[in-house]
Amino acid sequence: MLKRILLMSVTLMATLCTFAQDVTYLDANGKSQTLSSGRYETISSQKEFTNGWYVLDNSLELSGRVTVSGTAHLILKDGCTLTIPLGIQLKEDNSLTIYGQGKGTGKLTTGPCNEYQAGIGGNNHERAGTLVVNGGNVEARGGYSAAGIGGGAQGHWAGNYGNGGTVVINGGTVYAKGNHYGAGIGGGGCHSYNVTAIPGEGGSVTINGGNVTAIGGDMGGYGIGPGRSSGNEGEPGTLSLAWRDKTDRIYMSSVKATITLNSEFVYEDTKEMVTADNLNGRTIIPPVSLPNPKVKGDVNGDGNVDISDVVAVINQIAGIASFEDADVNGDTDVDISDIVAIINIIANGGSGNNPPVNEDPAVKNGWCPDTNHPHIIDMGTAGKWSCCNVGASNPLEYGGYYAWGETEEKDYYSWGAYLYCGGSSETVINIGKDISGTDYDVAHYRWRGNWCMPNHEKASMLLSVCLSEWISVNGVYGQKLTASNGGTIFLPAAGFQRDDANISSGTDGYYCLSTANQNYSPNSPNAYSIHIDINGAFIYDAFKRNLGGSVRPVFVGKDDMEDLAVASGWCPDSNHPHIIDMGPAGKWSCCNVGASNPLEIGGYYAWGETEEKDYYDLNTYSHCDGSNETMRNIGNDIAGTDYDVAHVKWGGQWQMPNQNQIQALLDNCKCSFVTVNGVKGQEFSSPGKGILFLPVAGERFKDLSILQLIGHYWLSTMCEFSKEKANEFYFTDLNNGNVSDQGRQYGLSVRPVIKE
Repeated sequence: MLKRILLMSVTLMATLCTFAQDVTYLDANGKSQTLSSGRYETISSQKEFTNGWYVLDNSLELSGRVTVSGTAHLILKDGCTLTIPLGIQLKEDNSLTIYGQGKGTGKLTTGPCNEYQAGIGGNNHERAGTLVVNGGNVEARGGYSAAGIGGGAQGHWAGNYGNGGTVVINGGTVYAKGNHYGAGIGGGGCHSYNVTAIPGEGGSVTINGGNVTAIGGDMGGYGIGPGRSSGNEGEPGTLSLAWRDKTDRIYMSSVKATITLNSEFVYEDTKEMVTADNLNGRTIIPPVSLPNPKVKGDVNGDGNVDISDVVAVINQIAGIASFEDADVNGDTDVDISDIVAIINIIANGGSGNNPPVNEDPAVKNGWCPDTNHPHIIDMGTAGKWSCCNVGASNPLEYGGYYAWGETEEKDYYSWGAYLYCGGSSETVINIGKDISGTDYDVAHYRWRGNWCMPNHEKASMLLSVCLSEWISVNGVYGQKLTASNGGTIFLPAAGFQRDDANISSGTDGYYCLSTANQNYSPNSPNAYSIHIDINGAFIYDAFKRNLGGSVRPVFVGKDDMEDLAVASGWCPDSNHPHIIDMGPAGKWSCCNVGASNPLEIGGYYAWGETEEKDYYDLNTYSHCDGSNETMRNIGNDIAGTDYDVAHVKWGGQWQMPNQNQIQALLDNCKCSFVTVNGVKGQEFSSPGKGILFLPVAGERFKDLSILQLIGHYWLSTMCEFSKEKANEFYFTDLNNGNVSDQGRQYGLSVRPVIKE
């Protein structure tokens, strides 16, 4: 049998090798396609891309500015780089589609171009055409006042030139940098002082997947949006955002557009849901809990294991194509044995049904239970630590670098660039001896909840009770710390940032602690850190505050309330908020708006307002002019609108519940009034599904908290009979709950629900 399989494989190889010039590429959906040899032209010294297909199969540089005429397609083969310093002219009514291969290492680099010319797009005064990126690595930098990708600059004439055209990114890596007033992706800027000259419109930008970075020009250009000038800007255009793979990532230095979120995102390093009005300068990623399993033997990535995967391996052996998952049997070579492995999977009925391949070293080494990082790792008497650094998506990544007390990364780490420098390298502004849990604590600032920087005491305990071992995992060096209870964390040797350089990365690392070293002076420039290298891990007392160090958060929950939610069976883990499936009653959040766990009350909000305040009455109610007679109608149902605090703060499909949704809870769930850790509340249990706990929060009126034996929760609907009131859900220890009405100016709790 094996002999017959091998003969069949060799025959297939011999047959396919006769088509040695066929080229594979990934389409808009990330699926592998094949382009036959007679359908494309190999790039050599092109000055123009016309209707048809072009393939880059060697690294080269093209002189001059390349023009696109008609509808052109460009395939970037893995390992090849096409450099076009003067960029690509892609003007209105023309289109260019760029494809990559399996590894995504084929690269196109353009710019910085001549003045007024986009990296990929229009020349001076020109509107851009259509650019589609399905894969590969694309880097585009615009010339003076032009977009990285989009419109050319606008100059001395009246009218609307330099428009951004149409940009669609389905996958791959895209870096776009505007110049001066130009957008990263979008409209060209205006380099004229003529007030009648209008910068370019933002155009239409759609991101369906990929790793995208868009940075505006240094005079205030938008990351994505219209072009600008010293006193004017173009029309915004549209921006549509979605993701295809859980590793997708989008960063925009700033945004101005009509924005549509077609997928849910979270801000990087947080659990906070992304909203369309809070995208400037923030990296957004898919929620980390979403699955992206790989199937063993699925070489071409089409979701199935079949003969097409055998063909893919044969093509790689023949040097025609390259696939990241071609080493099916894991022996580090791609050869006939991998073909046999695929055939065995097919023979065993494994087409599309194999278990996901575990490629996460943290899970493989037993540090973490699954790939949904970050986790809370119980280190026994050393406390509870995160499995990964701030800014990292898994334990092997270095993450971000932060000066002591600062909450953002930056390009340069010096005393002159340090926010809390006291005027010289010898003095600093005193922001406290221990910044843990404050606005100066980057771990708490970015992750919120009960996460914070570790202090000197916690770090000392960790190092004193844990076994330390210098190891290398997947080429990443660092210290593995193991507690007596079996808990393990890995601290990668991330080095540190000084000026604009990383020092000693891979050989040592500095982990900032929240404690300043004030032994000599409150204004001492030193703070404590954990220093790791091949010799071990120890406390270092003289890490300069202006340097960029790593941060490993600790979990310091008040009475471990998150753990009580897990112990009560309400939530699967302590990474709140969760979506709780209540069966016929819909999908609800496990906690209130403003709360970090189910036992916290959270915020109080007047109906239709989206921020808390110190005083709740008609005079402070934003939808009223001071009396019941002048209350404004903001809608009979505000769910999903700009007046819905759940939707505004959490985004996506989250919104305030309506009367039908709360009634579904009462009709389909068992209701119990319970007390957990001293917190009273109503528990709803859906048979075979989830459990919700709503704490008794009372309500706020003027500057008082009142009726704290009653739970009051806003609904999204206004009272049918009175515009001065809105509907609420209330309950007590004697009453499972009813829908009633309440004055809109009162401060009540809000429990979000997923849109029906």
